[in-house]
Amino acid sequence: MLTAYSAYLKQEKYSDNTIRNYLSDLSAYFRWAVNQGHAQNLQDYSKFLTVSTLSTYFSLIQQQKSYSRSLASLRSFCQFALNQNFIHKDLVNSALQKLTQNSNQLLEQFSAYLKKQKVSENTLRNYLGDVNQYLTWLNEHPTT
Repeated sequence: MLTAYSAYLKQEKYSDNTIRNYLSDLSAYFRWAVNQGHAQNLQDYSKFLTVSTLSTYFSLIQQQKSYSRSLASLRSFCQFALNQNFIHKDLVNSALQKLTQNSNQLLEQFSAYLKKQKVSENTLRNYLGDVNQYLTWLNEHPTT
């Protein structure tokens, strides 16, 4: 499938550097997926091209300098896989939505903790607002 994807990128007139970077990012993701036991080999793409696996991977690499590029690489590859009917939905956007849901769950847990600590309503509102603002900023500005 990587050979077909590489040919697709060339056909779409992506630069050689972009193609090399996208394939490198995909290889890193595939190696990680196999090492984590999500698949036995690279031909078993249905095992590692899942919302859950992508979401886990995104959360792990979110602080890396290459996060934005890796996201673009996987987004492009998943779009290619969708167009070729290898997959049947937009996995990257679904994985990113799952990350957002995880952030919301984190905020709920933090809120419950603060309430248990009997902080004032103002403190609760301020802390949750600050953490929410930070999580939003973090999602929009990955570390470079």
